[in-house]
Amino acid sequence: MILNDLKDRFVIVARQGNSVDYAPNSMRALASAFPDADMIHATVTTLNNGVLVCSHESKANKLSLDEADDIGMVRLLDLMNWAKEHDKGLLLDPQSTDVALTQRIAGDARFFHMEDRVALVARSLQHTKDIHDLNGNLGIVGVLRHPHQYAQFYKLGGDVATLRELETTPGNVRLAEAAEGRNRHPFWVLADEATVQGVFNACNGLTGAKGMIMRNPETGREALRQKGVKLPACAGFAPD
Repeated sequence: MILNDLKDRFVIVARQGNSVDYAPNSMRALASAFPDADMIHATVTTLNNGVLVCSHESKANKLSLDEADDIGMVRLLDLMNWAKEHDKGLLLDPQSTDVALTQRIAGDARFFHMEDRVALVARSLQHTKDIHDLNGNLGIVGVLRHPHQYAQFYKLGGDVATLRELETTPGNVRLAEAAEGRNRHPFWVLADEATVQGVFNACNGLTGAKGMIMRNPETGREALRQKGVKLPACAGFAPD
């Protein structure tokens, strides 16, 4: 599984591609993120004929395939092919928690032999269970409303918790790590607008932070290259 493959490094996830410089989920945003990101995050929805595309537009399901192509929507099939070509992981975010959409995404990952490279975003405990029941080989990244839900998230098959930058308090970190005895889980920081150094400072002294989901992966990768920031204090997590 991709999340296991990345567990020994600080992970940079490009949210909706490089969505600072280009339109989120667009071809240019997704393609330009490949050099710097470990995983590419994309919002996934369906067109009116059922084809899966990368888009966060609420009315995408009213578009035909021709209309979607005309405005440059990326088909999920194409994104999977790019990910294979560049040996990258995908963090796919269903636009809704509807089981049918999750089932379609899980089915495509299986059909295109991408189960070991794909993780899905879960936005509730029920969604976590649905993903795990559909395909236990897919990674699950939780973006839950309340940090205290992560203990149950892991029991339901979840893999990585997330916290927003302003939520990285010691109490919330402990909840995200869902400690049971000496076993603690890593978490990722959602940092849409923050600088990488700002997130590192917010995490300073806390254990468990092992990645960032951000809109500018180039900035994140460059920060990791800088002397003294290759492995920030908040990333010094190792399973006991």
